[in-house]
Amino acid sequence: PEIEEEEEEKEEEEEEEEEEEMDIEDKMDDPEIIEPYEIEEGELPPLPADSDTSSDSEPEVEAEDQDGDEATVGTITRA
Repeated sequence: PEIEEEEEEKEEEEEEEEEEEMDIEDKMDDPEIIEPYEIEEGELPPLPADSDTSSDSEPEVEAEDQDGDEATVGTITRA
């Protein structure tokens, strides 16, 4: 019985090793957790981009009104 107990202890140690391996798998799951994070990051830039677009749209329209005609004429002339 004593020897069996020792064997059981060894088995437990092996199980612990397996748990360590599973920990590594958990770490590998972390990148998967980061993936949705990346999507969130991807969604975040568009939001500021929208704000920039709104801010840029107004100046852009003004620029188009002023330089737009000149640029168009210049483009046609160059063409």
